[in-house]
Amino acid sequence: MREILYRAKSLYRGEGWVYGQPRHYALEKRREKWTMFDPYTGIETDIVEDTLGQYTGLTDKNGNKIFEGDIVTLLSRSWKMYNAKITFNKGGICVYLLDRECLIPEFPIRDLSKDAEITIIGNIHDNPELTKGGEK
Repeated sequence: MREILYRAKSLYRGEGWVYGQPRHYALEKRREKWTMFDPYTGIETDIVEDTLGQYTGLTDKNGNKIFEGDIVTLLSRSWKMYNAKITFNKGGICVYLLDRECLIPEFPIRDLSKDAEITIIGNIHDNPELTKGGEK
């Protein structure tokens, strides 16, 4: 069974990324708030909603957990290298190839893990410049 885990950036500067289970609160006057609850420590932290991403259940070649929003380098069996971002689409985690000439730009990540070596090189929140990648 796949581990259910999320990450998001803390709303407070300097705290960086927090991990756990997201919680949503509807506040008065149409306001809302998102937090991340860490079940191991019992700490709940306010988060930046747009940075919330789910763990894919996969790790890269260095053992790092791959989350939605990560930017990865893929080394395919044909020895071509691509940059891609991990997205959530159509009910599942997908890989979006950043090479604009690719015929099939998005496909399920479970297919990728069998056919390519994956290395995390950043994420869309800390490294937006990497989303302008392509075939190397």
